[in-house]
Amino acid sequence: MLSADIIVGIIFAAIGSVIYYVKKEKKKYKLIKDFDLDGVNEVIIAPRLEQKYKEADANKINTLFRAHVKRFIKILEEKIPKNFLQNFYNNINETDIAFSLETVPKNLAGFYYAKGNVIRLSPLALASALNHELLHLASSCIMVDKNSPNHIECVGFRQGNDTFEIGRGINEGYTVHLDRKYFSLFKTESRRYNFMATIAELMEIVIGDKKMEELYFTSNLYGLHSELLNKCASSDEIFNFLNDCDFIYCFYGKDNIFIKSQKDEIEKRIQRIFKFLIRSYYFNLLLKDDKDKENKLNNFIQKIPRRKILGIRVYNVINEEVIKEAISEAKERYSHAEIISIR
Repeated sequence: MLSADIIVGIIFAAIGSVIYYVKKEKKKYKLIKDFDLDGVNEVIIAPRLEQKYKEADANKINTLFRAHVKRFIKILEEKIPKNFLQNFYNNINETDIAFSLETVPKNLAGFYYAKGNVIRLSPLALASALNHELLHLASSCIMVDKNSPNHIECVGFRQGNDTFEIGRGINEGYTVHLDRKYFSLFKTESRRYNFMATIAELMEIVIGDKKMEELYFTSNLYGLHSELLNKCASSDEIFNFLNDCDFIYCFYGKDNIFIKSQKDEIEKRIQRIFKFLIRSYYFNLLLKDDKDKENKLNNFIQKIPRRKILGIRVYNVINEEVIKEAISEAKERYSHAEIISIR
């Protein structure tokens, strides 16, 4: 007779689809006009990575997940240069992956706990849920001693600990985008994750796919900030963008009376996100003197939904006025940059 764990493991390995559950936030943010995630407006410099291992050894992985992890390793090493996978090699060789009824909340398919370097999955989670958590593992490192109260978890584009956090929204979106791009090749069931993935995909176009992947897998939010500064965005605008993404991620899909009363505020932040992306992208096209810039800009804008459902409410994502403002600001900043370069 096969044990229940082995039966679940066989089912897990055999099924390629995934159900993503809406994550329960550990912090209870209030929806207020000047919401800025406790005033987080700085990021630490990119962590200096210590190389413990030069390759991944899947034979150390729980047998229930070993075949899946081996496939993940094969694809990851085909798509991502090995010199960007130092975090992955450090973590995969020392991780513990298991099913758990006790530690995984009912509304989660699973989670990666950076401080303990463990992945826990709900027995109800399907196979590619593991891809999402393995991507978090592959992009994770700890600054300072993990047992110190001052430690900082750097997971992809997220930085934080028990007292602060920034970058979760864009990080979750880009993780879903990479999963869809290289592993699962389909959209998740969660509207929130799909919406954040749309934002992250546009960000990847602004930054460049290879550069974005390098920054993600080396836990370099600081580098992402620097890249955006080069697109003529101010530091304040970049932090507004990151905090707005965190804000939308936190409240996406929640449908209580308090949030209904703040529809205008939610729409304002969504529009500010896409205005930032359009302006940054078009400025970069102007800077490169791209001959096909108008066509590329139009294709970029077409990827942005005009309206979006959050929970059971419909929100206006972007309109012609916001698009015109973003283009006008990009042109103005480019003109100013030209004047400075001439001087």
